[in-house]
Amino acid sequence: MDHEIENRIKTAYRETASVYRKNDELDATGKDHQRLCEILGMLSGSFGRPITVLDAGCGAGRYFHCLKNTRRLVGLDVSSEMLQEARHPVKEEEVSVAEIELVGGNVHTQSFPEKSFDLIYSIGVFGNGCGLSMELLSKFHQWLTPDGRVFFDAFDSSELPRVFRIRKRISNYLHQFPILNIRNRFRKERPESLPFYYYSKAEIVRLLEASGFFPVAVYPQECPMPLGEGRKLQCLASKSDQGKSPCCCRAA
Repeated sequence: MDHEIENRIKTAYRETASVYRKNDELDATGKDHQRLCEILGMLSGSFGRPITVLDAGCGAGRYFHCLKNTRRLVGLDVSSEMLQEARHPVKEEEVSVAEIELVGGNVHTQSFPEKSFDLIYSIGVFGNGCGLSMELLSKFHQWLTPDGRVFFDAFDSSELPRVFRIRKRISNYLHQFPILNIRNRFRKERPESLPFYYYSKAEIVRLLEASGFFPVAVYPQECPMPLGEGRKLQCLASKSDQGKSPCCCRAA
């Protein structure tokens, strides 16, 4: 995510953060939120020890209450207004994390020491304005402990018309290079709009493997939400091949 896009996102959330937080209350009643919450609960509770977690793009803290056996949670978001809302997240009374640190920053440029986290998750981030790259996944890989895992979702390109899939594939490829004017020739977006990223299962697997991860599961998932429906790829990967235990992310 380049500086121009970062500023657009900050501006958008500056005006809508409080509305976004109110929408968390409605979203938390939906089946998709409950499914994701179950996945995060199983993942965070599977280490056999208290863990440290990174929520990359935490927004207003929509999933904080889902975590189990977590001694420390770092919530990272580009918007200071969203982080302010995350001080009192949805279902705050159910949050069991011992220590929560809210950090303002762009996930693409943020730095953490190696082996800082046991689990990194990023939900609802890779799509509107924020792309996925080998460089970013490589950073996640460095930040994880040897048995660490990453869980994220991204918009599924499989149902797009073929011409759009081709264009998006080119755009996703060019996203890995800091040449904004060339990428925009393929995006054909208005100057004030945000780029939108879709990915195929093969692209996600390739990016994970190229950045050193062992993909555990990458699968399409319909996401029925109170505020609208969508189709995403749910992605779970392990830093070690020892972490390729039976997948728990297809929770009902």
